[in-house]
Amino acid sequence: MIKTIFQEANAFTVRAKRLGQSLIGRTATSEEIALLHTNFGRRLPDWYGSLIAKVPLIHMEIGGQAFKPKEDFDGTAYVDIYQPRDMIYESFKAYPGIPILEHGYVCIGGDPIGSVDPYFVHFESNHPAIYQIFHDADDNPEQILKYGKVQVAASLDDFFKKGIVLE
Repeated sequence: MIKTIFQEANAFTVRAKRLGQSLIGRTATSEEIALLHTNFGRRLPDWYGSLIAKVPLIHMEIGGQAFKPKEDFDGTAYVDIYQPRDMIYESFKAYPGIPILEHGYVCIGGDPIGSVDPYFVHFESNHPAIYQIFHDADDNPEQILKYGKVQVAASLDDFFKKGIVLE
């Protein structure tokens, strides 16, 4: 699974680069990776830190089909991949991150279009999915996870494989 995630993430950046160098993100620094380890510990797998350290994903805007298309909306949800500082803030200091962190959900991105509903990965799963979780769903983690989330991609490798580049 991890190897496939890396392959698909690299392939996504190649597709984005063909559309323009300005669409490529940056990689995480060793200091940022250390900050992730210090704050998240075992909640965030080492391979995710390695992924954002090796593949220029930070600040890339990646789309996934999260909603049924409507007449005035194509149903695509875009994720701005966060730098480690923002991942930490949204997971430890903001809602809905605070109550759902203990349930294995780590914030990995925000909405570049402007909503305040961040994106989380459920890293306790063998094939971690990506969800947009609504900031105003509830204060109770069980209620948030039952009623306040929309799956953007069934797995990270699928997210990168089917990812839409926001131009």
